[in-house]
Amino acid sequence: MKVSFFYVFLFLIIIGLPTKSQVNFDSLESIILKMPDDTAKVNRLTSLIAKMQFANPQKAEILAKNSIVLSQKLKYPFGLAYSYRLRGLLFFDKTIIDSAKMYYDLAWAILKDGKDNLMKKQKGALLLAYGTIHHQNNILDSALYYYQQAADTYISANADDQLFYPYVNESVLHVYLKDYKKAMLLAKKAYDIGVQKKDLNKQIWAANNYYAAKIEAKQYDSVETPLKENIKIALQVENISRFGLLNNLLAKFFQDGKKQYDSAIYYYKISIDAATKIEDIFEIATTTLNLGGAYMDKKDFSNASKYLDAALKLANELKIDNIKQYALNNLYLAEEAKGNYKLAFSYMKQYLAVTDSVDAKYNRENVVSLEKKYASEKKDNQIKLQQTEIKSKQAWNYLLGGGVAALALISVFGYKSYSNKQKADKHLISELETEKQLAATEAVLKGEEQERTRLAKDLHDGLGGMLSGIKYSFNNMKENLVLTPDTAQAFSRSMDMLDNSIQEMRRVAHNMMPEPLLRYGLHKTLQDYVTDVNKNGVTKIVYQGLNIETLQLDNSTAVTIYRIVQELINNTLKHAAAKNMLVQLLASPNGLVLNVEDDGKGFDTKIIELTNGGIGWKNIKSRVDLLKGTLKVESSIGSGTQVNIELTV
Repeated sequence: MKVSFFYVFLFLIIIGLPTKSQVNFDSLESIILKMPDDTAKVNRLTSLIAKMQFANPQKAEILAKNSIVLSQKLKYPFGLAYSYRLRGLLFFDKTIIDSAKMYYDLAWAILKDGKDNLMKKQKGALLLAYGTIHHQNNILDSALYYYQQAADTYISANADDQLFYPYVNESVLHVYLKDYKKAMLLAKKAYDIGVQKKDLNKQIWAANNYYAAKIEAKQYDSVETPLKENIKIALQVENISRFGLLNNLLAKFFQDGKKQYDSAIYYYKISIDAATKIEDIFEIATTTLNLGGAYMDKKDFSNASKYLDAALKLANELKIDNIKQYALNNLYLAEEAKGNYKLAFSYMKQYLAVTDSVDAKYNRENVVSLEKKYASEKKDNQIKLQQTEIKSKQAWNYLLGGGVAALALISVFGYKSYSNKQKADKHLISELETEKQLAATEAVLKGEEQERTRLAKDLHDGLGGMLSGIKYSFNNMKENLVLTPDTAQAFSRSMDMLDNSIQEMRRVAHNMMPEPLLRYGLHKTLQDYVTDVNKNGVTKIVYQGLNIETLQLDNSTAVTIYRIVQELINNTLKHAAAKNMLVQLLASPNGLVLNVEDDGKGFDTKIIELTNGGIGWKNIKSRVDLLKGTLKVESSIGSGTQVNIELTV
């Protein structure tokens, strides 16, 4: 305990007395404010604001306002953009995201067309800031996209030392994605930059990320001592923000790695005090949530409820759904453990409501693959380059066309040659456009499957677990209750309804991402799916798979074909009023052939040609295009429908 008391003692000295850094800041501010109103003064102000971001955010905000006013007065674009970004960053630190983005957008309007290296550096920093907004909102693909854009911009500005920032942010993101090896690699790269620049703040920042990845990967060896050393360095450089984060991480180590919950609680409280000192509300909320979790592990449910409730209130103020979800779920468990079933049920309902809201907010568009986005943008650049070349050649052709008459014949042949080249270029552009559209389609479909998988897992593991827990609690309660025949019958009916709810939830989760598809293959999964659909008794579906029992398909292709069949069957059930339906899947030497026929009311196929069909047909066509297949639909009113799809796999 002596070591622990030592940390608290030093911490209280730092937050209770003016530090050397604060004194230096005051002196620098006094010197700068006495300077004449010119661009040099703006540059000195912005540099000071950046250094004061965590040490004295209140004073930094005042100086940022002054810097904006002075930059506007001097008509100094670089200084104004820099000041806008810093003002936004200060709002972001207080988790006032809308205001932060507003200032970032003002800065972007100035920087987006900047060509010199100074403007590019600011542009890189701004792209990084946009990434952090998406990161905090848990839109990880967009966050990663902006981080990589920032890195590319820094490289183009010959500012390799600035790569530290995308590296550390990306390392955190990869921890969320459970790619711990990559997270540690990026943190190590960032740490090496900190060592090269002899910057202790950067070193402890990168080290924090490295050991966070190790703890999440459950690699607890060689963690405790380096963390405590980095806490000492944070005190040495008077970085309160990093001091708090490192203590948070040390608490996590004791909670998960050592199962020493009292030590974890102790360090979590130090971390909360540090975050409170610099008014980092987001960090206060997340650490308070962690503290509640530590009390849960300790089985101290009264204190767990106290801190989880405090985290929930902060999350409601900040409108951060993820913290609300975790807090509500743990509050439900804590109150259930205390026997407060009514309150537990209330928290469970709130949890489900928040989960529904999150599911609606983070739809498939937010999980589109970053790599596809980036590839799409690169193809945009290729297209622009081709278009520029065509315009250049057109100008050159017009110049030749005004040449002397003696060269007319040569010009004609030259023009024909150019025309052929122009057609080839246009054809190349068309191919690039098509390739870009396919890349975007693949990204959307991949995002959709990722979202389906996530929702299915949440339903099965989250809601399914809670429903099973409720059933178990009800069964235990029944043994201690005196029931009349009527109430016993009502209780039994309620239990039957609960069983049906659990079965229906599992059916929905299975339908969203059928596990047999990965375990047993496409053929068996389609057989099971058709068998389940036939239970409704409305339409009789016959499935035939020819030569596909041993067909080897990658997971992505199998899922795509399964979704096509699923969509076709759903369309028939919804619109065709068919009594019978036939689904045939045939493996041929050239690929796969899918035939789907029904004896329903049919429709005029011109509707699809003119309107491109509804959402269902668009999804089918997108998936067929992705597999480079062909789609043919034959139907007429009163004569049923036949769909033929040929796929190259």
